[in-house]
Amino acid sequence: MGEKNKLAAPYPPKASTKRSLLGGIILTFSLCLWHTGSASALKDEQGHYYDVENYIIKGEKRACTPSEFNAAYEAVKKTPGSATAQFRLGRLYIVQHNYAKAIACLDNCMAIDPQNPKYSIQKACVELALENDLAVKHNIQEALKKKQLDPGQFLTILQVLQAIEERELAYQVSQRAQSKYSNLPILNYECALAARSAGRTEAAESLLLDCRKDPTFRIRADIQLTELYYEMKNWQSVVQYSRTLADPTTRGDVNKFRLPNLLKKRSEALYRLARYAEALKPISEAITISPMQADLRLFRAGIYRKLNNLPAAETDSLAADQLGRGY
Repeated sequence: MGEKNKLAAPYPPKASTKRSLLGGIILTFSLCLWHTGSASALKDEQGHYYDVENYIIKGEKRACTPSEFNAAYEAVKKTPGSATAQFRLGRLYIVQHNYAKAIACLDNCMAIDPQNPKYSIQKACVELALENDLAVKHNIQEALKKKQLDPGQFLTILQVLQAIEERELAYQVSQRAQSKYSNLPILNYECALAARSAGRTEAAESLLLDCRKDPTFRIRADIQLTELYYEMKNWQSVVQYSRTLADPTTRGDVNKFRLPNLLKKRSEALYRLARYAEALKPISEAITISPMQADLRLFRAGIYRKLNNLPAAETDSLAADQLGRGY
């Protein structure tokens, strides 16, 4: 290992906020799903829990105490040939945002234990924060060469590949994940996203319909199905799968920034089916949530015209025009 044990690599350039934030959101989402309320989704057919690694990009939401860091550093000094010690120290360097030294530790890990995919995956996460897309893809490909990947590792790989827009590779990985772990809703959901991004509509539809059977994933699946069927112009299915999203008692904690457009899709589907009176309710709720969104007002004006409520149509048209002009 030589110079690597000194962990003195120069600092890399700072990552831009956009990519770092994107990476952080992706893997924070992954960690939340695997370590909170969705734990039941991690059980195998025998009811045993999978051991899921905790991959991080920009550091955990806690401080690295001096005693914790010193203990990890001393452990590496005493046993430099221990991949476990190197990995622990590398993760603490990530917590400190010292990515150069974190990468040096991860390189040591890969040299010590080249068959373990978790080191390449963690390094890919760090490279993602640094916007080194080629390095991200290289490390993911190195991890994929290993025969044994657990569900958490597949999940992280899929999310990282989606972040660098390697859609086709993500879809290929999703097929491999499905061949090994077809009974985990969280992984099925991520595979569905990969299939949808790669334009594999039928595969995405099948996986999402399977995911919604699990109560934990029903709302997320319904969101994706609503958008998928909307793209397919399958208006009846849009109405069917947006029903839970339109009902405050069943939709759960849907992102408030996403909800208005989902409600608009439901309203448009009803409009396309000539169910104008029904179309009024979701678009009106969307306007209540996002009153400054001009396209919502304009669409409701069209519904009012179909209902022969011309004064209301005129009011919404005027409001849409004013919002469009920035008044």
